[in-house]
Amino acid sequence: MTSAAMAQTPATADPSRIDDRLRPRPDAPGLGTPLDVPATPDQKAPEGAELQKFQISGVIFEGNQTLPEGRLQELASDYVNRDITLADVYELAGRATAAYRDAGYILTRAIVPAQRIGDGQLRIQVVEGFIENVEIEGDAGGAMPFLQSHARRIAAAKPLTADVLERELLLASDMAGFTVRSVLTPSKTTPGAADLTLVVEREAFEGYAGIDNFGSRYLGREEIVGAVFANDLFGTAGRVGFTGVVTPDGDPELAYGALSIQQPLTSTGLTLFASYSYSETRPGLELETIDTEGEAKTARVELSYPFIRSRDLNVIGTLGFFSNDVRSENNAVNPVFDDKVRNVNAKVFANLLDSWGGFNTGENLHARHHRAGRLGKRRREPFPRQCRQRLSAPQFRSDALAAHRRRIRPASGGRRSNLFQRGSSGLRGTRFRQHLLWPRLRSVRNHRREGPCRQGGAAMVHASSGRLHAEHAALRLL
Repeated sequence: MTSAAMAQTPATADPSRIDDRLRPRPDAPGLGTPLDVPATPDQKAPEGAELQKFQISGVIFEGNQTLPEGRLQELASDYVNRDITLADVYELAGRATAAYRDAGYILTRAIVPAQRIGDGQLRIQVVEGFIENVEIEGDAGGAMPFLQSHARRIAAAKPLTADVLERELLLASDMAGFTVRSVLTPSKTTPGAADLTLVVEREAFEGYAGIDNFGSRYLGREEIVGAVFANDLFGTAGRVGFTGVVTPDGDPELAYGALSIQQPLTSTGLTLFASYSYSETRPGLELETIDTEGEAKTARVELSYPFIRSRDLNVIGTLGFFSNDVRSENNAVNPVFDDKVRNVNAKVFANLLDSWGGFNTGENLHARHHRAGRLGKRRREPFPRQCRQRLSAPQFRSDALAAHRRRIRPASGGRRSNLFQRGSSGLRGTRFRQHLLWPRLRSVRNHRREGPCRQGGAAMVHASSGRLHAEHAALRLL
């Protein structure tokens, strides 16, 4: 009887899987975020420079503290012990400047100072640039201490490198509800230095609501979804949110609610994410005849840290704890199961922007868990190691969908429409995705061991601090 009853409860009606596909998730780090660094104009050769010819026996690069001297002398070797013009000297300075930029020293310049070349030694002056002043403008709210820390690290980098500037600006933009725009201008007082202005905008509230048909046949195809998020509610640059999903029935087959909080802990990127959810299920079809009911209480806590944060590559490490108390019963068996799962996991997530303008993601998960209470009996299980790897093929998109970083993604921090999990028995093994995105239609080819998916659609309305926009998408997963 027990085995038969359990066999009648398919995976898509299992209440323990509800939170995994509906829960709010922290945002994955974005790729390709613009970083505008004004190009420093090359020093121009004076008129008639092509007519002044001479020879030099060597080049002295003054002020260089970063590039290997051999790299600069390699550039200079093309100009030594042969006839050159004054225009060639300025060309050499431009090539040296380009070498610094290629090495990441985005504000460093090589210039030709006034001099007499009596001993055959040409002098090139290297001005290693840095940020002299950082100003913060706009509604920074509780993000101000974090932004000030980013500003201090940027100003302390002498000479400034693209890696430092990029990481600090991207981490500043990662704070939920804040948009940080950078403006870099030449310093008016110090040669070779620059001033940086951080213009901050804060979205106090965000939310979305809509209806989709991504549910299962037992818990209802159609779902009404909605969420609201309050940013910087307590003046700590954090985000508090509530996500709700319900099937549009008089006696809902599925009711789900989740509270979440995302809080930056340090300006170096350490972030806490926690959520608690409660779901009730009353499956339909043949499970309704035996009054099958289920409930699940799920709590998650995660600490994440960006080991690499850049426009082209991100590597994020996560340490998490997961608790899931789930119970199911029917008229034949009470309970069908009563499980208490405790899980500690470590995860590494990476995404990479490729040369085609698409992005690739990978994920590796190791977990140890304890389960007790299956079939109403407590028992201990070993702590198996689980490994999950995921890889996405390049994503191509038209300009009309440049803002869509995920399949159907609402306002930042909202619910992820994770179509690949609908109707599956879990995410194990390796899967590959290829996205072809068009202004009104997304076609997605999905290769996964769990089997094919079906077509679906969604209509969403997003709100962000009083601004409202609508989105409609149609998908077919083959």
